[in-house]
Amino acid sequence: MSRYQNIADVVMHPLFAGVDMSLRKGRHIAKDEFEAYEFLMDANHLLEPFYAKYSCQLVYQNDGYFYLLPSGDQLGNRHLSAGEMLIGQALTLLYFDPNSLSRGGIVTKEQVITRLVAIVGTEALVKIFHPRKKKINEKVMGDLIRSKLSDSLRRLAAIGFIESLEEERYKLKSSLMRFAEPVRTAGDQQVALESLISKGEVKRIADDLQGDIQGEEEALNEEDEGEDEGEDESKKDKQIPLNEEIIDGQNQPTKNKKTKKSQKTEGEI
Repeated sequence: MSRYQNIADVVMHPLFAGVDMSLRKGRHIAKDEFEAYEFLMDANHLLEPFYAKYSCQLVYQNDGYFYLLPSGDQLGNRHLSAGEMLIGQALTLLYFDPNSLSRGGIVTKEQVITRLVAIVGTEALVKIFHPRKKKINEKVMGDLIRSKLSDSLRRLAAIGFIESLEEERYKLKSSLMRFAEPVRTAGDQQVALESLISKGEVKRIADDLQGDIQGEEEALNEEDEGEDEGEDESKKDKQIPLNEEIIDGQNQPTKNKKTKKSQKTEGEI
């Protein structure tokens, strides 16, 4: 039985303000965030109608995480880019991997790169991050992949899919299973997801990912613009702007979904 009798009890709880702000910013709250997760589990029956008043659905997945899904435009909708989606799916493969489990769900940046290159290849990664790039040497390719990977991992951490640790290590969270939505009904989700990635069928997460880390994005964009000024074409080959592509197609697990044609600017999630 819940300790909360009405929504006033929930709102007055010391954890509510922080949890509410995280959800509204698009963060996924996974079971390893014990206090916040248990708070949502206990108050879920009251928070569902509360958020419905704001045209949002508080979604709980049996994999062990919560997130807020807007059905209207009060909180706004954002999507991951193709590159961020691909990295998220690669992280999900690592989440499935028994070797990752034996390490406590902790992976390094190099392990993420190794998995990506093994599945899609270096040139394909560059095309995903920068489809306009024609020719590029091997050293620059490696530098660009690492740079874009760092940006993507930071964004994925900001919305609760992974936790950033020291020395370019990351803790994988149960919320990564949201990237497995396209293969949820497959017999072997790991094999099906790897096949999806290797075929280049990068799919957007089931629902709109909404959030607000605009300040961080603006800082990145200003840095990119500053680096572009005064450069000749040969130097610009070493620059990879954030990917503008948003992959079409959705597989929503909830009812009454609304599909919107994406017209997102670079760096949006």
